[in-house]
Amino acid sequence: MTAVAVTVSTAGAILAGCVDARTGRIPNVISRATAIAAIVLAAQTGEVTSALWGTVLAGGAVFALYALTFRSGIGLGDVKLAAAIGAGLGAYTGALALGVAFVLGGSYGAWLMLMRGARRTDAIRFGPFLAAGTVVAGAQTLPLGIDVGRLSTRVALVEVDSAGRPRLVAVASRPTEGDAGGAMAAALGELRTRERRCVLALGTDTATLQTATFPPLGRLERERAARFEAARRLPYPLAAAEIRVASIDAARCVIGVARREAVDSRVRAARHAGLRPLAIDDAGLALLRAFPTADAIVDVGDAGTALIVRDEPIPAVRRFSIGGTAFTAAVAEALGLDATLAEQRKRTLGMAGAGEHVCNSLVEHVASAIVEARAGARSEIRAIALVGNGSRLPGFAEALERAVAIPTRHGSLASDASWGLPPDVVRAASPDWGLAFGLSLWTLAA
Repeated sequence: MTAVAVTVSTAGAILAGCVDARTGRIPNVISRATAIAAIVLAAQTGEVTSALWGTVLAGGAVFALYALTFRSGIGLGDVKLAAAIGAGLGAYTGALALGVAFVLGGSYGAWLMLMRGARRTDAIRFGPFLAAGTVVAGAQTLPLGIDVGRLSTRVALVEVDSAGRPRLVAVASRPTEGDAGGAMAAALGELRTRERRCVLALGTDTATLQTATFPPLGRLERERAARFEAARRLPYPLAAAEIRVASIDAARCVIGVARREAVDSRVRAARHAGLRPLAIDDAGLALLRAFPTADAIVDVGDAGTALIVRDEPIPAVRRFSIGGTAFTAAVAEALGLDATLAEQRKRTLGMAGAGEHVCNSLVEHVASAIVEARAGARSEIRAIALVGNGSRLPGFAEALERAVAIPTRHGSLASDASWGLPPDVVRAASPDWGLAFGLSLWTLAA
């Protein structure tokens, strides 16, 4: 269901819960108005079926409880309010709201029996618990996914529909200009959302994932062993690293290593924008989340390019120092242009004979790495997705496809990834939006 329908149901449930707490009654006018408004809103977005199913299932579940308690535990007002909540939340989220309400109400009833000597047949004002369940379940927004680049900062707002599927609502992009916190705050103002949780990312230039196998160890011993293992490969002092360990099974674990300065700067910027960071995610994992049909992703950024190959338990990653800036510099040098004119020419004509050796070099490096990855990967590489602004270089996708003989296309989010944005807009912007969208899905994958 849409955010508006969820908001209407939540407001109606809270009002009814407050009235029930004070008077012991839930006025029919509140339940009726909430249900009608929710169904009308559902009709405008083609979700009437979901609204009706939610009405029947939520109302039916509470009516069954009403009948089982011989009309002495809860009242018909609770049944009508539950039906109205189901109309606004849909079947999936409505069931979640009822589950929360039953847990809270049951806990309160048990406390009354233990501490106050209440009987099973004593009535409970269930409206406040229905309201609490609606508030919890109606928190449909996922954490904001924030992609901080050297040139642009993108913030993705994603909601979960009534079937539990993530839907992209909007993406706001602002120039970073050396102030990531300011860019986040400006993007947040454009999105007009109350969501303040967020997930940030670190790329392969500042963070790595690796696997390790240890004999049976306790948690503290495993963490010490993981730090020792990570230190062997670190190109900088261990004191400058943040290290996290996640167990795969009794013997294997994944070790995440990042520059502490990079982590701290991301967190500071988010907090400066009034956000609450939940996690610093790996950019490669987030991209694979956003483009689940791609077996490999080539992310052509401003300063470099990353090849991410889907594998278990972690993706195989290679990084190359050639990116968009190198393309522009090659054009500028070949034609004697300044950086601005060279960038404009690159975006419209591609390399077009000017500095093509740089593009060809990147294609050769990536193709060679893909051949190596195919030999060691547990599954075949059948599709390559290109992301990042540099991947739009005219002719780059075709050159890479010829080199590796694997279908290579610009990354495209699923056709049903958004319920409010035009499909052609989502398709065109997917290479830029993919990372922010994938970061927002972190809680669904965690």
